[in-house]
Amino acid sequence: MASVSLQPGAFSRAVRWMRIHFYLIFAGILFLAYAPLFQCRQHGEWQDVYVKAGARLLSGEPLYVWSGDYIGFIYPPFAALTAAPFALLPQQACRAAWYLVNVICIALWLRWSWRLSGGGSLQFARATDPKEHVVCFLGLVGALSYAVNCLAHQQSDLVIAALIMGGCMALSRSRGWLGATAFGLAAAMKCTALLWSPYLLWRGRWKEALWLVCVAVGVNLLPNLVSAPEPGKLYLTDWASRFLAPMQRSYYYPGVWATAPIFNQSLAGTAFRWNVQQGEWAADEFRITDRPNPLSPWTLKFLVYGADAALVLGMLFVLGRRPLPKFAAPPASSPIELGMEFSVILLLMLFLSPMSNTQHFVILLLPAFCLARLAVRQRRRTAAVLLFAAVAVRALEMKWLWGERFSTMSLWLGNVTCSALFLLLGCAWVLVTRPRSVAARQGFRLGKGAKLPARFHSSQTAPLIGRPAAVEKVEAGRGAAAVSAGTASAELTIRASASRHPYTAGKSRVAPWRRHEPLYP
Repeated sequence: MASVSLQPGAFSRAVRWMRIHFYLIFAGILFLAYAPLFQCRQHGEWQDVYVKAGARLLSGEPLYVWSGDYIGFIYPPFAALTAAPFALLPQQACRAAWYLVNVICIALWLRWSWRLSGGGSLQFARATDPKEHVVCFLGLVGALSYAVNCLAHQQSDLVIAALIMGGCMALSRSRGWLGATAFGLAAAMKCTALLWSPYLLWRGRWKEALWLVCVAVGVNLLPNLVSAPEPGKLYLTDWASRFLAPMQRSYYYPGVWATAPIFNQSLAGTAFRWNVQQGEWAADEFRITDRPNPLSPWTLKFLVYGADAALVLGMLFVLGRRPLPKFAAPPASSPIELGMEFSVILLLMLFLSPMSNTQHFVILLLPAFCLARLAVRQRRRTAAVLLFAAVAVRALEMKWLWGERFSTMSLWLGNVTCSALFLLLGCAWVLVTRPRSVAARQGFRLGKGAKLPARFHSSQTAPLIGRPAAVEKVEAGRGAAAVSAGTASAELTIRASASRHPYTAGKSRVAPWRRHEPLYP
């Protein structure tokens, strides 16, 4: 009988492959281990809320008229349309398909958040810098618990997070229409992503901003092609009249939504808990009662909307007034400055929303990655302190560490809101203190016959944040940059400063900048 033997070196190659793809193997093991828990969960919001709404949409029943076995669908009608195909599957097949969708969205959410923070490959042999793994670990510590919460509740927030991160990635590659489409689809499921429309308008992209709103509204008209609640009536207007119109009434308290007040971690929800209601433990039950002298609805509206306006004005000052680059940046990695800017918009989405559940904070992975990179790679103490504060405050909710009483009271006091606030302060501080190069501010491009501006010399250039080999010195007209009228490209010698980045001392690289590409490191 012939014996089967491995070829020489096959085992060592297999071991090397597993070492290189450690993150992929580890994630696969975790997802396979969690799959039975996902399948065997007795109640899940996807099955009990979304899929039931999709079934009612297919049968022509009203979406927002609740009954004994159908309650809780408070989302725009497009969310029911996306769940309608799952309603045709058996229960176990429906859960398995939804789990697969969540796994794919987690992979995209992780990858795009990492890329936007300036991270490179962690899988292949060239990723030998141990600091990159430290950055990845710290970022995951800051935001991975929100993703686990999404899986536990079987919500749609991971899909929305993947769409938002995909939109940010498209914007970083100057694909504004694609990014606006992704934001519009996310806003069609939960409206907070509509904040990207005024951001695009602020950045001079009014066409993309208008397209985002058109996508969000347009896809919410599609459910009426399947069925209609009443002849001549739209599901979208039915949803708006039931959930948005009451917010305009005089007796409405900001922060009140169709969920328990403890889970609303937006500014409005936290202000409502602090000024209108109080929570305390009585025996083995956490009771919520009205305060003896609560604020009036008008007073609370004045405080909440005033705080929202002040926050928006402050962040507009932080972001500055400059247009987005019109052409795609080099594909190596996105500048962390752009990731910080996107992080500010993500955090504003959570703070300004009338309802921000704890699952919605899954999008905080990008600011966590950005601050971790600055803390580890550039040793920014402020970034490190604020990231540590955000993680420490978030950890107060861990029941297995502090017990149910302490963690519940921490959530009631708004520990998730405070954790996000520390991340926002970190991002704002980085953007305010960032050194920006003339090229980054102007966003011009090199083309045929193009010349560098006379004022663009070495004394006016500064590195973008987060690039180990950032642009330190560009010498125009002295041999380092050759730009002629008869050439369609130029070569810029990019040198790393030994004083600012000692680990890149002595290294230099020549980057060809082809036509229609901006001078953007």
